[in-house]
Amino acid sequence: MRRLQTPALLALIVAALVVLTGLGTWQLARNEWKQGLVEDRDAAIAAAPLAAAEAATLDGEAIEYRRVALEGEWDYGSAQIVANRTRFGLRGEDVYVPLRTGDGSPALLVRRGWYPADERDRVLASLKAGAPSEGLALRASSTDSRRNEDGAWTRFSLDSIAAALPYPVAPLYVIAGERVEQPPRQVPDELPVTGYAGYRNTTPHIEYALTWYGLAVVLAITVAVRIRQQRRGREAGPAGGGSTSDAPPA
Repeated sequence: MRRLQTPALLALIVAALVVLTGLGTWQLARNEWKQGLVEDRDAAIAAAPLAAAEAATLDGEAIEYRRVALEGEWDYGSAQIVANRTRFGLRGEDVYVPLRTGDGSPALLVRRGWYPADERDRVLASLKAGAPSEGLALRASSTDSRRNEDGAWTRFSLDSIAAALPYPVAPLYVIAGERVEQPPRQVPDELPVTGYAGYRNTTPHIEYALTWYGLAVVLAITVAVRIRQQRRGREAGPAGGGSTSDAPPA
């Protein structure tokens, strides 16, 4: 059994304990930060809606998770389809319609909802019948996309869609509808499916922290037991080693 009292090995064990406990503490800090983010974004959603023209001029934290009153002119002729959007176990699409405020501000790209891919024609024909009154503004990540043969985008890219439109587009998009606490489990009769969920911390930081702390405790206990066993072995060695004899062998 290798001795655990050597300086080099003890230094490695101490370093491992420091790393494990540090990772646990970092996860707790991340959880506290995420909970603060949840509170901030819930407060942003609860605030009064911004006018569409005002929202189109804002960027960054000032607009993220703010509700927007969707007042303006819908450009249905420039509706954009984003394919490969799976929901309810079905292949579907999202439809985005630009909203122009008419006062010189950039247009807002509004996600009007999701529908199964085979419902495209029916949904597009019904969009004018019921325009949403508000939605939730979000910042978009910088990605690229391309169009399929039928004109639908392979994935959502605000930059790519904005470049295809004949007028300026704000660097944000809006999810039309209201906050949904319990999303439907199956495709509803009314299409497209609209609404948004509030921001939630889905990373189990507490569980991760307990895992790292648990590993540190297991390591500490294992090392303590091994050291104790080695000390007992050294103490029992002289007594259990038997006596020597000077008599020659027979």
